[in-house]
Amino acid sequence: MLISAMLFASLSVSFGQKQYLYELSKTEMSKEMSAYLDDMRTLGQNLDNASSNQLDAVERSLNILDAKWNGLFQSRYDTILEDNALLSIADDYESARTFVTGAVEKRRTQIEKAGQFNDAEELITEQLEAYEKLREQAFKLSLVKQSAELLEQLKTKEQLGFADIMAAYQTAKDAASINPGLNERMEALQDTFIKVQRLSSEIQQMEFKPLVARAKDYLMSIAAVSIIMMFIVFIGNYVKTAKQARESAKKMAEMLHDKDEDIPQI
Repeated sequence: MLISAMLFASLSVSFGQKQYLYELSKTEMSKEMSAYLDDMRTLGQNLDNASSNQLDAVERSLNILDAKWNGLFQSRYDTILEDNALLSIADDYESARTFVTGAVEKRRTQIEKAGQFNDAEELITEQLEAYEKLREQAFKLSLVKQSAELLEQLKTKEQLGFADIMAAYQTAKDAASINPGLNERMEALQDTFIKVQRLSSEIQQMEFKPLVARAKDYLMSIAAVSIIMMFIVFIGNYVKTAKQARESAKKMAEMLHDKDEDIPQI
């Protein structure tokens, strides 16, 4: 009886120690897993303006942290599955990791697109001066009938060049759409592109015309401008006259109202 009691007591103490060690192990695991989670969340901070070198450093830290996490998770897989608190930490870690990898990828795309924007901006800006010279050259060729073939060659060359400008402009728009910091530069680039586009249209419309036909077109353009100006002046005068008429009518109504008030009441 005594031996049995001593054996039972020994087994009870042994079970209690194992249970204590098990709970202590879970507590330590929770602390370690929470520390890894905090480290992962820290990696996800301040990535919006990170440089390429900083992103490289984040990815190296991410790989090291993943190795530690995976080692712990795989070695205590059964214990983690049996504990809701540990499972919750594991879910939070995976969510934080997904956020970090997504933020890194997004920022790398922004940096890549910003570089493409710089190239497009440089190309379009340089082409503005080139197109001004090209338009002048096309105009000179259009003055001589014998230069018609050279003019067509120039126009064909211009069309091919403008296709590259269009592609560059679209690239710049795409880059600005995911980089809010480029919006102001995009507005200036759009103005430059519109100028180049207008010059391109003028070049494509160039063709040989006799001097008389050119003079006629010039006079017609002047006449059209004159008609438009006359119409604008007419509208302005009409609005001014109508405004004066309204003011006169208002004053007349006020005067009649004052006279009514001066009539004695019987």
